[in-house]
Amino acid sequence: MLNQEKNRSEILLSIAMITYNHENYIRQALDSILMQNVDFQYEVIIGEDCSPDNTRIILLEYYDKYPNKFKLILRDENMGATKNLYDVLMKCQGKYIALLEGDDFWTNSDKLQLQVDFLEEHNEYTGVSHDFEYVNKNGEHTSMSNENGSDVDKEFTMNDFTKWEWPIQTATLVFRNFFINNKYEDFRIIYTAHNLMADRTLAMLILKRSNILIIRKVMSAYRYILEKNGTNYTSKFEMPTKRKEKVKITIRYINMLERYLKSCSNYNFEDIKLQYVCERIIITIKSHTFDSVKDLTEILRMVSIKIKLLSFCYILKLIATFPLRKLKQYMSNPKEL
Repeated sequence: MLNQEKNRSEILLSIAMITYNHENYIRQALDSILMQNVDFQYEVIIGEDCSPDNTRIILLEYYDKYPNKFKLILRDENMGATKNLYDVLMKCQGKYIALLEGDDFWTNSDKLQLQVDFLEEHNEYTGVSHDFEYVNKNGEHTSMSNENGSDVDKEFTMNDFTKWEWPIQTATLVFRNFFINNKYEDFRIIYTAHNLMADRTLAMLILKRSNILIIRKVMSAYRYILEKNGTNYTSKFEMPTKRKEKVKITIRYINMLERYLKSCSNYNFEDIKLQYVCERIIITIKSHTFDSVKDLTEILRMVSIKIKLLSFCYILKLIATFPLRKLKQYMSNPKEL
């Protein structure tokens, strides 16, 4: 009973939000916070990264209505997504942290209570997540994260992470605030590893401490926006024309996470790096252009000798077995050839 009373009077949860150019979405994100049914105190810390649109005006409007809920950090200059997030996280005072970006939103009013209660009752977990839905720029449903419809809670492990599996999303996470009074870890990896992407970095920091439980309940929406001149990560790196750039940036990012992990464990990302390199070798062979060779050379510089050798051995095996595979395909269905 004493702990419950304490939780009601002190900040138990910090909601960390970053936003940039979200004037069309930020109201829905903020309203999804305000609709939460909780029996504890929380703070909302928002880093507004000098948006050229009306995002800041909308935030100030909400601040005027709810001055005790929102703590606004209004940037004079654009810091970039991951530096902005790092600064916000370092200012979180709650025992737990929930994440929500300005273009996503929560869909269940009991989300925060459910996740905080879980962490309060399960000390063996540092973080807890849940299923989510994908929506388009208009907020219309497109797909689900839990494609097979499983109703069994799942654990996301470091082994899953090093295979580059990604069953969670930023707005689904609530985790213990391990940033407070922690003088032994350098959390600048949040922004030094990548200037736009920090969700995987945060997951790595959580998974260093424990597995993440994924509750089989849809409680948030991830706005998947793919636009030619978009400023979000998806638009910048998921466009077909950006594929080559994405591979380079991802390998560089993986290398930085791997170096960080090696300071405390033996985890590596060899499987995913091998996959990326083999993919670029095949593209180079198919295109036989100077640019593709140059691109492959740059990527090979970023990986170890072991990955280089494994990649070339894999490609040689593919080439050597190509006639046999074609023969098997012909025997099974000659009309396809």
